Amino acid sequence: MYPEPANAGMPGFDAAFGLIGAIVVIGIIVAIVLGVRNASKAVEAGQNPLTVEYDLALKALSSDALAAPKPTEEKLAEIERLYAAGTITADEREAARIRILGAI
Repeated sequence: MYPEPANAGMPGFDAAFGLIGAIVVIGIIVAIVLGVRNASKAVEAGQNPLTVEYDLALKALSSDALAAPKPTEEKLAEIERLYAAGTITADEREAARIRILGAI
């Protein structure tokens, strides 16, 4: 007499196990395809796909968006410098001064 298989009492076990295995394999294939696609896009953009996250983090940390806000005196001095250089008009200078002083 032969022993009964371990899953003899569970009729749908083989099908469910096969379905789960297929889903895992499809997930791995999708992850590989997306990884290759993203790496090729990074190369097209002139980036090293192995260091693109590090490069972006460095750019973000050195950007003005994360920099400490400039003191009011420094902002006003910059406006005066731009006006003296002829980069902005008197109206633009006055509007900038009002915006800076209004933010205090």
